[in-house]
Amino acid sequence: MRICEDMVGTEPVFPPVPAMALDVLDTGDVPMPIPACPCMTNSWPMSVYTSGSTGAPKGPATVIVPCRTGCSGCSRRTGLTAQDVVLQKTPFSFDVSVGEFFRPLMQGATLAVARPGDHRDPQRLRELIDHHGVTTLHFVPSMLQAFLQHEGVQDCTSLRRIICSGEALPVPVAQRTREMLPGAVPAQPVRPHRGGHRCHQLDLHR
Repeated sequence: MRICEDMVGTEPVFPPVPAMALDVLDTGDVPMPIPACPCMTNSWPMSVYTSGSTGAPKGPATVIVPCRTGCSGCSRRTGLTAQDVVLQKTPFSFDVSVGEFFRPLMQGATLAVARPGDHRDPQRLRELIDHHGVTTLHFVPSMLQAFLQHEGVQDCTSLRRIICSGEALPVPVAQRTREMLPGAVPAQPVRPHRGGHRCHQLDLHR
């Protein structure tokens, strides 16, 4: 796991919890092997807070099976491997962040974590993609459209896949993505329930 260098050694994001680079963390005093932690299929790994259509905040629980199925299924269908670098930029209170965090860790890929607020800054995203050699990231389609309008996006040649969810991906946006980033394949998850999804890459050559 890799945390963006400019976070390390700065003021903690959530005081008093410090930021640290896990790939240089001294684990010499950690007992080996690490004790097993049993995980039941009905374990509750997260609660996603949403107002939905009611306007009243609520926290629906998601058990581990759909989370695991969704993460592994999307990774398999988009070809995520240990050689990839995934940019985690979505605030962790949103369900999209579950896949951003766990898909790369399940595949042995590198996880680059952006600073809070970086997801709103196209220039900062472009810098992170270039600096870390990011191959995979997520966009809501409307934000992808805004990102494609930013100068220098075509230089993000390390990108191989762009996961889109939250809205339908318009065909013009998908086509513009292939024009600006010919090496990147857009993918649109289909989620039968919150926390689990199927992921389909879009063939724009038809």
